[in-house]
Parts: sequence; structure tokens; C-alpha cells
Amino acid sequence: MTHDATTPLRHCIIGAGAAGLTAAKNFRERSIAFDCLEKNADIGGLWNAALPGAAVHKTTHMVSSKRMSRFNGFPMPASYPDYPSHVQVLDYLRSYAEAFDLTRDIQFNTIVERAEPQDGRWRIQVAGEAGPRTYSGVVVANGHHFKPHTPEFPGQFSGEVMHVRDYEGPEQLNGKRVLIVGGGTSGCDVAVDGAHRAVRVVHSMRRGYHVIPKFILGRPCDVLLDRLMKWPLPLRLRDALCERLLTTLNGPPERYGMQKPDHRLFETHPAISQLYPYYAGHGKIHVMPNIDRFEGPTAVFENGHREELDLIVYATGYEISIPFLDPSLVFDGNGALKLLMNIFHPELNTLFFVGLMQVNGGSGWPLMDQQAKLIADFIAKPWTNGGREKWLERLRRHHAARPQHYVNTPRHKIEVRRYEYRKALTQLQAAFG
Repeated sequence: MTHDATTPLRHCIIGAGAAGLTAAKNFRERSIAFDCLEKNADIGGLWNAALPGAAVHKTTHMVSSKRMSRFNGFPMPASYPDYPSHVQVLDYLRSYAEAFDLTRDIQFNTIVERAEPQDGRWRIQVAGEAGPRTYSGVVVANGHHFKPHTPEFPGQFSGEVMHVRDYEGPEQLNGKRVLIVGGGTSGCDVAVDGAHRAVRVVHSMRRGYHVIPKFILGRPCDVLLDRLMKWPLPLRLRDALCERLLTTLNGPPERYGMQKPDHRLFETHPAISQLYPYYAGHGKIHVMPNIDRFEGPTAVFENGHREELDLIVYATGYEISIPFLDPSLVFDGNGALKLLMNIFHPELNTLFFVGLMQVNGGSGWPLMDQQAKLIADFIAKPWTNGGREKWLERLRRHHAARPQHYVNTPRHKIEVRRYEYRKALTQLQAAFG
């Protein structure tokens, strides 16, 4: 079915990855007319290995369990393992789109070049179209894992360099002396791959990190931690109990030859890996501090250690990029996110975001679903008697009360605590009545 894009109540959803799909599903359920614009030829975003810029490789599995990663009310198949592969994840997204008949409102190969508010509406310029389209509102769901961040160090490295975004599989490490830079889950995954294939694996981190196993006592770790987080205790005490549990079962990171963390658990975005401590403890992964400089094929670290290398893999994350929006709509002058609860613009009631978050302690998909429900209800509700202003004030109070216990680094500018954030979204949803 086609619609006139200038219809006053029609909205524009940008992106057809996980965030865009759940936005489309919730809009459909509330009879909100929309177009979903996707720059690629297929759905799936970073989980679709066939698309340019996909962020998965041959050995990629989810780092959150299928139980904690499912969209609300749409479980993953019972045949899936606790931690599905990227192929299974894409199949799940396809089944989700099919179950709710979402693809009929997705316009593929449609690149949004610019989105601008004007006179209470939004002008959307699509590549190849003579003039802009007009929509009532915009939902930004384009993801934030497509513009690689690569740090700079003094000197020049003469070997091969890649970002983990371009990593395809363990065969790229065969017979090489490999340095992985970055202490997140992606860096740990490549280091584990290298333990099987590379001549030598060195892993450089700015600081020590807590590495959370995927399983505890044979059960997915995120399921157990989520239960702990529901205990009626102060947040700091719950965090301390989780850290004590992990340390009791696994021992401190330094026993495996890793750096001692300089922060408490959940004060950074933790790495998730069952095998990383195992291979570090067996001397298959050599953990080093930050890089001081390069000298041709040699990396010199801050502790003075030197390593000759063939390949560097930067697992150093991504820069948040929304190329079609004026950055001042999203970030303040200090680079901090302006959005309320990572969803609502503080001034424009027609601009919304789904998925612009990094989730500390679990998957973002159920939270994306909640975000999309909140947006759809906000748009669909017939506001009367100042109800809208009262609800927005409640939104601001929830935003101000968010826990902010993170190490001050750029990677945490969109960080949210899974359990506390989910609870806040549920309370905001209930306030609609």
C-alpha cells in the first residue's frame, strides 16, 4: 500500500535494523501512519552480514542471552542456543518483520541526506529526489555502530591495520603477530580467535576491565544478574553483591594475567567473554597497558615493553553519527547527549530516537521495544487538560534521576543501566493510563 508522504499525521522512521523494526511494529499497532526509510537493500542493520558495513563476523554470537534479548512478547525459537549466532539473530529479525507485516512499509535503497524541522513539520531530503518530502515527525533509528573510532598514537606503524568493523573471521589472523587495541567485548572476541590462529596475541587496554562470563553455574549470566538487580537494595549494594559473586566464582582478573580494574563493576561498560580469562591464564593472550608510540613494526607500551607486530586490530568502538541531522539537535556544546531518557528531544515534540543507547547489563532490544511503545503512545494519545505538559514534566524527573556512576569516557555518553532504565520506562508507560 502506498501513501502520500505529505499526509499531516504521517511519520518517518529512519532505519530498518532492530530499532527501526520495533518502531514500525509499535506504530502499526497504534495505527500511526509511517514510512520506514532504509538505506540498504535489506533489513537487519549491523546483524546482516550481507550488507555493507555490517558489524558481525564469522564467529559472532550475541553477548546477551536469547531470553534477555528477545523483543517483548516475541520469544526466540526454543531450538536456539542460549547465545544465538549472528545468522540466527538475522533469521529472528526476519521472522519478526514477517509476523507483523513490516516490510510493506519499508522503502529500501532510500538514503536520507538531510532532515530539518520547519514550521512544525519535518523536511526529509532523500538522495536522488528533486525536492524534500514532508512528514509530521521523525523517529531516528539508524544505529550508532557504523562510524569506526580509531585513536591516534605517536609514531608510525608499518604493518597492516584494520578496525574490528572490517574483521571478517579468524583466518585473517593466521600466522600473524597480532595486537588488539581496546578492552570491550569485540576486542576480547578477536583476542580469543587469535589464541587459536595467530603466532602471538597482544591485547592493549587503557585500564583493567571486569570481564563477565556468559555462564554462571550453567545458566546465562545476564539472567542471574537481572534477578539480583530486582532485590530491594540500594543500587551500590546490588552492584557490590554482583561484583562479589563474580569474584568468588571466577577470581580477580589479575590472577589471569590481566590488569586490575581501577573501577567498580558496572562503572564501565563491561566486557562479556567466557574464554578470555582462560586463554589469558594460559599465556595465549598477553595483556598490555596503553600504547605509548609506534616505531615501524614495533609497538612500545607505557610500561616500556616492546612488541614486533604484523597486524593491529582496533576494537576501539564507534563515533555516534547521525549524518542527516544538525548535531546541535542531539548534543550540547560539551558533546553530551541532550535527549531526555535517550528518546525525547527537550524542545521538539516531533523528534524521537530509538536505540540511541549503550546498555550496561544486558540487551538493548527489549528496551528499544519499550522506547518505541512510549513514542507511539505519546503520538497517539488525545491529550487534554494539560496532560501532555504534566507527562513531559514526569519524563524530565525520570531523566534527572537516572544513575550516573560511569567512568568519564566518550563511550559512556549514551550509557544506560538496564534494570533501572527498564523500570523508568515502565513507569512512564503506566502514566499514560
